[in-house]
Amino acid sequence: MCREIVRQLNIYCAGNYNRCKGQRVGMSEFCYAIDESITSMNDFFSSFPTIDVYLGEIIIQWNPVEYLVNEVLNPSKFCLGVESQV
Repeated sequence: MCREIVRQLNIYCAGNYNRCKGQRVGMSEFCYAIDESITSMNDFFSSFPTIDVYLGEIIIQWNPVEYLVNEVLNPSKFCLGVESQV
């Protein structure tokens, strides 16, 4: 599931300046860093999609402020906060 989330996020972010604002950091993980184009944290988070996770008949909406986690040693870098156990 983690790989599919990353794949879909990469598709969403590709080629559209208003999506996934910030600077892409690294290629092995889904991370973005705040840069000078970001006017506010809301501007940053609102440029990423809400992820809908379906569990049977239940839909869980996962907002960017919840799935993009900043790194302790680099507080301007936000990465997808899920890990693959496969």
